[in-house]
Amino acid sequence: MHSSSTVIQPFFLIISAFLLLITNCGQNSKEHQVLSPGILISQNNSQQLYEKITKRINTTSQKIMTGPGIVAVTGGVHIKVLKNGDHEFIFPLPQVTDYQIPLNYAIKFNPAEDVKELRIRKRAHSNHVISVILNSEVGKEIFLNWASLVMINGETAGKDSSLPSLFLDSSPCVQSDDKQIVTLANDLWPDDNEVKSFTNRIQMFISSMKSKKEFKSLDARAILMSSINWICTGNANLATAFFRAKQIPARTVSVIPINSTRLEMHRIVQFYSKDNWHMFDPSSLFPDIPLNPWQYIIMAKTSMCDENVSMHKRWGTSMGCPYGQEIEFLDHGISLWGDDFFWTFAKPLDQFDPDEKLVSEIRGEWNNFLNTGIMSQAQLDFVLNLNKSE
Repeated sequence: MHSSSTVIQPFFLIISAFLLLITNCGQNSKEHQVLSPGILISQNNSQQLYEKITKRINTTSQKIMTGPGIVAVTGGVHIKVLKNGDHEFIFPLPQVTDYQIPLNYAIKFNPAEDVKELRIRKRAHSNHVISVILNSEVGKEIFLNWASLVMINGETAGKDSSLPSLFLDSSPCVQSDDKQIVTLANDLWPDDNEVKSFTNRIQMFISSMKSKKEFKSLDARAILMSSINWICTGNANLATAFFRAKQIPARTVSVIPINSTRLEMHRIVQFYSKDNWHMFDPSSLFPDIPLNPWQYIIMAKTSMCDENVSMHKRWGTSMGCPYGQEIEFLDHGISLWGDDFFWTFAKPLDQFDPDEKLVSEIRGEWNNFLNTGIMSQAQLDFVLNLNKSE
């Protein structure tokens, strides 16, 4: 193994291996389903805030973000009820992590009377999610739309404390011990022994793949066998497998690209090198290595629990997709529906360097929302106080 790919020292590996045994999830573990009781979200002013954010999106001209500032993020879910009664589903929301802090969050339902309960819940060892309990009748269609303002900071908003050693193992969707994947990883390893050069080679390899056959799953091995490179989840799983095959910690991350383009969700990869986590896009939507923090909004970071159940059959989710990356139905009484079944969108609004006082204020307001479910007046007013840049 090349020295530059050995990013964890032997002593740290021993300690981390022990921690792995007591914290990591087995393939049959149900830890991915563990949710905190959560906090009820107040719907007072939520629709009004949603309308204000979407109005600002529509009245702001197209631009490319080249530094810190404010991004408007929005998305939607279209659901059809298959059985009468209560049904719950969860989906991700913008996280407080790395260089980003959400300023506010709003949800709009149609019809609103079919929503029984709305909560912020925390998944075990994982991300915050929105939990929705519906009570409706068979055949009814329900539309959920959400919007948020997110600040991208020039400095880290929250250091990622994830242990790199937890992201070294092979998993059902990231088969880093597969012989062909190991061989290719060795072939792709550069002469200069630099992880950045390796990352560039992975990106080039994936973009050069030519479709050989249909795929049945989005796991790394299936994507490599099919050579299909137009599905970001499969690309991210394969790239992660290449990293782990060289003992470089890596995981997939669910993001919304800040490019004013409507899509479902996008998967990129986070890898660990030189004592830091770095992002890159194996699908080359953004070719930069590493990616800049103003190129994406982080919605969910994958845990090993999420990977270990990726090949389990789940309602409305493709095989090989880690758990909790988009929408997860907790029962079979509802389903995604229509052409607009799940979508996201992120658009730059204003670009500036936030000062420490503003960062501290926004972090405090968001943490208060996570703990109470209530938007403060300041959070409601953020959208009105943005500086017009045009």
